[in-house]
Amino acid sequence: MAIFFIIGFTFLAWRVLSRGLWPKLWQTKRQNRKAEKTKKEGEKEKEKPG
Repeated sequence: MAIFFIIGFTFLAWRVLSRGLWPKLWQTKRQNRKAEKTKKEGEKEKEKPG
C-alpha cells in the first residue's frame, strides 16, 4: 500500500509542479537567454567604430 501511496503522491506533486513551477522556470530561462543575447549584441555594437 505504501508504494501505491508514494507513486500517487509523486504523480500529484509532478502535476502541480508542471502546472505551476515549470512554466515560470522556463520563462526565467528564456528571459536570461534574451538578456545575454542583447548584452552580446550591445558589446558588438560598442566594438564597431561609428
